[in-house]
Parts: sequence; C-alpha cells; structure tokens
Amino acid sequence: MMSISRLDRALKRRSFRYFKWRSNRDFQHQIDLQKEFLLIYQMGKVGSSSIARHLRGQLDNWEVFQIHTLTESGARRVEDRYRLASAIRSKSLLDRHILESRYLMSLPAEATKSPLKTISTVRDPVARNISAFFQTFEVDFAQKYLAAGENASLKDFEIDDMVKTFLYGSARFRHDYPLVWFEEELKQSLGIDIYAAPFDHKKQLQRCNNSRCDLLVMRMEDFPTSLAPSLEAFLGIKVGEVSRSNEGSKKQYANVYANFVDQIKLPEKYLDDMYGSRFARHFYTREEIERFRAHWSK
Repeated sequence: MMSISRLDRALKRRSFRYFKWRSNRDFQHQIDLQKEFLLIYQMGKVGSSSIARHLRGQLDNWEVFQIHTLTESGARRVEDRYRLASAIRSKSLLDRHILESRYLMSLPAEATKSPLKTISTVRDPVARNISAFFQTFEVDFAQKYLAAGENASLKDFEIDDMVKTFLYGSARFRHDYPLVWFEEELKQSLGIDIYAAPFDHKKQLQRCNNSRCDLLVMRMEDFPTSLAPSLEAFLGIKVGEVSRSNEGSKKQYANVYANFVDQIKLPEKYLDDMYGSRFARHFYTREEIERFRAHWSK
C-alpha cells in the first residue's frame, strides 16, 4: 500500500502536470498565427520585461514572445524547478515564459516567417545574478519559504542568511547561467555564434543574421541612451520611449533588495569567474569591468 507521503507527492506531481497542460491550452488559444512573430529571447533579468510590455502595446500586427529558452534541455530544467517548488509549497507555480517557449518549440519551421526577428539583451552578470536571485527565490529556495511559514515573504529573512544563500544555498541557482547562455541557448536553437563578431561599443549594439534569425543584441546599461533608437532601426517603426518595469529596486521587496546589495561583499574568486569570462570580455570594455568589480568589492 502506498504511504501517505508517497501519495501526497504523487498527487502534487499530477496536479502540476494538469496545471501545465491547462495553462498551455489556454495560452495557445491566444495566439494569432497570421501575425509576424517577434522573439525577445534572453537569459532573464536583463530588462526584457520593459521591452516586451512596451512592444506589445505598440505592435498590433506582431505576436511578441518573451522567452528564456528554446532548447529541450533548457525547458526541462525550468519545468523541473517549478515542479519541485510547486510540490514543496503545495501550490502550482509556473511562469508564462515557459508556456511561450513550449509553444514556439512545438511549431513546424514553416509556421513562422524566416528569418525570425529576435531581440536579446545582456547585463553586468553579477547584477543580473543578484536580481535573478530575488526574482526566483520562491522557486529556487522553496524549502526556505516553507520553513518560514505559509505567508512568508522576503522581508522575513535575515540579510546575512540571504547573502549566504545567494553564494552557497542551492545548486539549482546557476551563477554561470549568464556566462554560458548564448552557447547553450542561442547557438543551439538558432545557430548564431554571438562571439564570431565583436560587440559594437560605439553603436551600443550587435547585429547577427542567418537564414533562421535576424538578431539585435543590446546592453541593459545602454538603455537610457540607445534603447529606443536601436529598436526603431531594427523594427523599422517608431516605438517611442520605453519605461522600465520589473526592477528589483521598485518591487515589494525593494528595501530588502537595497539592503542586500549594500551589505554583500563578493569573494574575489567569484568576481574573477564572472568578469574573466568570455561573456564579460565580449560585451564590456576593460574599464567597464573594472568599475563593476570595484562596485561589488566595496
């Protein structure tokens, strides 16, 4: 006879599968295949939500997708994280971006116009990781939430404990994710090697093309000066100024986020790994990297 705990886990798994199936079904009914597709395909916490929200309001004849993965391994990794967190928290957790990814991955190549217009964005990898840590804390560290109580929030955790959790808390939180995202995702799914050509620091962007993808890459740090004009040149339409959204400094946990950033001092080895990476050296100058290091070494 199945034990109560095993039965409980089985029911939670089935509940998550049903929730994912229903969410996918509901999402697919919203898509208009007669429209052109625009992908905002990036690693997360790099300013993409602001762009997606703005362009969805501007582009009536486009379906705008905001996604982090187009590979089977990437999609399974995301779903496994949400499945585990859903079981621990006894509630279904799933973000829209994985529904969009699964939908796009299910389409035959002839269903979409080629090359696909694709926008990707990057950011100081340390700042990106800290922002992602806060955004996904409920998913990646669900056990801590459970221990803190049903109605726990980020405000209930000590900053020192959160700093230790960020650095050493879970193998599910990948600090190397921004460093390898372009090889694991963009190169695998759309066949573009971002490192085959240099980033244009003067224009504050990089353009890459092949038969499957027409790609624009921008840095989040350049958004105040180049975001709108770069989007307009890429899309061939007037898009106007893009307001920022989904920033940790503006969310309910803003005070916790600010205290965390103020108190954290990262190990030199961590900074070496982040800023000595191929990713950092490709998108940022030596002077910019030195400024980043100085900021996080304070």
